[in-house]
Amino acid sequence: MKKYNQDEKGVTLVEILAALVILSIVLVVFFTFFLQSAKFTQHNKEKLTAVEVAEDVVADVRNWKSKENGKYVNNSYDGYDVNIVIQPGPAGLQKARITVETFSKEGIKESSFTTEMYFGGGS
Repeated sequence: MKKYNQDEKGVTLVEILAALVILSIVLVVFFTFFLQSAKFTQHNKEKLTAVEVAEDVVADVRNWKSKENGKYVNNSYDGYDVNIVIQPGPAGLQKARITVETFSKEGIKESSFTTEMYFGGGS
């Protein structure tokens, strides 16, 4: 019968399993960080694009001759719905509330961006 020497070098099955569990935990945390980072990037991209669309609409509203409540129609903003509400403002000005809503809603909780502007003159 062969006797085992207590001084043998090697790794036991328990040590290997413990190392695999620790490595798995580290990898899950690592990949979760990248997944959250990708979602955050998508959210910021959609929000910034909505802000850019709103800035373009503000420039267009300033150039309107006749300003009325309603839907702003411009086909160059695919994936975005633009709504403009015009109300009387202070000192003879008018106030336009511009809401830009995205349709994709991927990675974004707040699916709309709203801004307000004042402009001179009546309708």
